[in-house]
Amino acid sequence: MNWLNTRDNVGPMPLTLWAIVIQNIYTTIPTFMLLFLAGLQGIPGELYEAAHIDGANKWQQHWNITIPQLAPVTFVVVTFSIIGTLQMFDQVALLGSAAPLESRITLAYYVYHNAFPPGGTPQIGMASAAALVLAFITLAVVYLQKFFGVKEKADG
Repeated sequence: MNWLNTRDNVGPMPLTLWAIVIQNIYTTIPTFMLLFLAGLQGIPGELYEAAHIDGANKWQQHWNITIPQLAPVTFVVVTFSIIGTLQMFDQVALLGSAAPLESRITLAYYVYHNAFPPGGTPQIGMASAAALVLAFITLAVVYLQKFFGVKEKADG
């Protein structure tokens, strides 16, 4: 992961990594916006009415009602984006030989590149070790999401 040593840097990252970031943003924003839209529709209108009666302006309603009510959705979106970024393979594979390997590698692509190297000997041990690291990181993210996530209140 030799990001800082390539010639085609734009800022702190190489140009190919910027292409991957832009493509990832372009493909994930619609899904996340639908999740946020569903979260916005789930906020009861009575909360805004009560805040308006209490004298809250739109800015105060946004910060004191909308943002806290969207916290569970935001947490899910952040979790999905972290796991999706860890498991990103297709965007990197689409670049193919257009970029040096060091500037476009992710952990999922590293597993693939070691298991099925182009014209070389497969390094199955390295690939399986990297796959286990990827699985443990993903499990840690899921555990942290479950641990720090919004707790459901029991009825009763």
